[in-house]
Amino acid sequence: MNRYEEAAELFADRVGEEYFDSRSAETAKHIFLKLLEKEERPLLFLLGEPGSGKTHMLKTLERVLTDKGWRVFLFNDPFESGDELTRRLAAAAAIAVDGDGESLKKPLVDAFGAMPHLVMLDEAQLLNEEVFEYIRILNDTGAFRFVMAMHRKEGEAILSKPHFRSRSHRVVEMGGLDRGEIRRYAQKRLEDHGFDTFAAMLSEREIGRLYRYTRGNFRMTKRMLQSLFSLMGEARELGREKFTRPNATLWCMAALDTGVEHA
Repeated sequence: MNRYEEAAELFADRVGEEYFDSRSAETAKHIFLKLLEKEERPLLFLLGEPGSGKTHMLKTLERVLTDKGWRVFLFNDPFESGDELTRRLAAAAAIAVDGDGESLKKPLVDAFGAMPHLVMLDEAQLLNEEVFEYIRILNDTGAFRFVMAMHRKEGEAILSKPHFRSRSHRVVEMGGLDRGEIRRYAQKRLEDHGFDTFAAMLSEREIGRLYRYTRGNFRMTKRMLQSLFSLMGEARELGREKFTRPNATLWCMAALDTGVEHA
């Protein structure tokens, strides 16, 4: 593996392994932590475009709250029924599971109502109507704190339904990175791992090209950078020096490789 390939690996999309303190992420984190300090327990929603960093935000909240002594329950796969949700919550909280979901509800409410906790559901737009209604019912007990992360478009449609429109809830949104944040993220990532020369290659012009392709989407920004350095590594192996530094052609090739459309 040459140095370019090593740099490319820094931008591999590994969910939950890193947090970047963009303005959007810091604002979302601050809002969530403030809301969780309050006695009131409205349903909380995290909305954002695919790749905007919603899962990273959930992982960050998990780390911060765990350090504060909270019990945090993060579920990444959808539930098929309210009964399944009850059983999964009971198992996660080490509550004896016997009988059906309805008979478990009271001990579940008692247990969760007595502990500082947060239940986080990622990709919540995949939940069906029955589960959404059951979450609303659990939330109405006042015992639970829920955060549901959803894709923006689907989330806005779900929030317009009677389940939530008439209930107390708060929406927190994840936005994209601006050009300065993309440059800071990419250069710091490289410099922190000893790739200062590569960091210096990412001039304002090159960051501008990257931004035009990704529009600040965090996941696509990482994928484009990973592809760019992989392509430069291949060029180095082939002795094509012209393509061992970022240029418009390489960005175009990286866009084709990652499926990003040029704006």
